[in-house]
Amino acid sequence: MPVLDAPGDMGKSVSAILAKTEKLEWNMLCAAEGLYSVDEVCAVISKTTRKKVIYEQIAVGEFREIMGLPAVVAYVFVDGFRFGEEFRCFGPGEEGMIRWGKASARGSLSTLEEVLCSASFEPGVKKAWRATHLRGE
Repeated sequence: MPVLDAPGDMGKSVSAILAKTEKLEWNMLCAAEGLYSVDEVCAVISKTTRKKVIYEQIAVGEFREIMGLPAVVAYVFVDGFRFGEEFRCFGPGEEGMIRWGKASARGSLSTLEEVLCSASFEPGVKKAWRATHLRGE
């Protein structure tokens, strides 16, 4: 999973594009700090919240129910996760594209731990974290 602190880091990538327009023209700047596995995300959440977080793969239908969202919205989330599994966020070669984007940014980008430490968690959010990886029904 790519990590991007949109409110905190987007300006660092946009300012790089504006400062180096000729160099970056017609290139895709992937504004993510890095890629994290589900296990790495769980470890960082556990560390920042001081609560044990584990990854549990569940069926698509169960995931939709856990989300507690209207069906049409839940389907959008499920389709998004499936798309990410199959095609990755930035497509083939995303690891290199993220390294290049991170190096091109003007300033350091926020790590997953920094993003989570600055976030406030609502009680219902922990249910959605239970499953971010889907298997077929």
